[in-house]
Amino acid sequence: MAEEILEVREQQGMKLLEQTSAALSSHDLTMQKRLVYGNPATEILKTARMMKADLIVMGSQGSTGVKRMILGSVSNKVVRSAGSSVAVIRSKRKK
Repeated sequence: MAEEILEVREQQGMKLLEQTSAALSSHDLTMQKRLVYGNPATEILKTARMMKADLIVMGSQGSTGVKRMILGSVSNKVVRSAGSSVAVIRSKRKK
């Protein structure tokens, strides 16, 4: 059962990477795609250091209140710990 769940998550992750890559391809950007598992903030920071990234661009889901206090914020952890600049893009609020 666990292997099936991981396989589905990997397929979903690859689909999202491909969609994002396609959406950005018209902007003449150089991209490297990676799908990794683990703590999101840790993996983002580890990858940025390995790539010697000048800039980390990431989204924010805008969690607030108790949920943010308990779970923390991936973007906040990355901003506080990154050795490079971080741009956090806020998602549009649902009406």
